[in-house]
Amino acid sequence: MSENDDMNCVSSAITAMFLAWNASDETSIRREAVRALTDNVEFVDPDYNILGIEAFVAMVKEFRRNHRNARPALVGPIDSHHNLARYLWAVDLGDGNRLTGADVVAYDPSTCRIQRIESFVDAADSN
Repeated sequence: MSENDDMNCVSSAITAMFLAWNASDETSIRREAVRALTDNVEFVDPDYNILGIEAFVAMVKEFRRNHRNARPALVGPIDSHHNLARYLWAVDLGDGNRLTGADVVAYDPSTCRIQRIESFVDAADSN
């Protein structure tokens, strides 16, 4: 896979994952998660350490229940090498608060799906 194909692959998976985070119903969350993630995806952040798409879908559903108006988004470019990628993100919580952070993901270039997400969350900012 060329470097350009590699970037398209991981960008596609990350975009689908953000669509899952922004979806408002379980069907849409699951559809995008299946596009983005391997069946045995691992997600680790300060609050969660989960394994599998079902656990990821449940985590996103809980997030959406607690933050109905939240809008997660990429902020800045994606860097990628050796089946790893990193990017910055922000979440406008819809209540005047904003979360920021960075993720490092490992992905399978043969399926263009994410295998592991390590998420680092900065302190919340008030607008």
